[in-house]
Amino acid sequence: MPVSDEVCLAELVEHTQKYSGAEITAVCREAALLALQEDIHAQSIMGRHFRCALTVVTPRIPDSLIQFYADYQQQSGLHTL
Repeated sequence: MPVSDEVCLAELVEHTQKYSGAEITAVCREAALLALQEDIHAQSIMGRHFRCALTVVTPRIPDSLIQFYADYQQQSGLHTL
């Protein structure tokens, strides 16, 4: 389903910093379902649908795992690529 022009992608990126790819996919699907629940003939997903979806789908990756990968990246030299 298309996304409305009023949706700020930069804002979505900011609010999904700790989300995995699968979780971002879930947010998009939830937003689409919310739009269809509101209006079965909806033509696009609005910002309000994404904001609501972000309250339903939350990030599940613990900060400790994110830190582990950040440390690994620094120690392995991958940050220089």
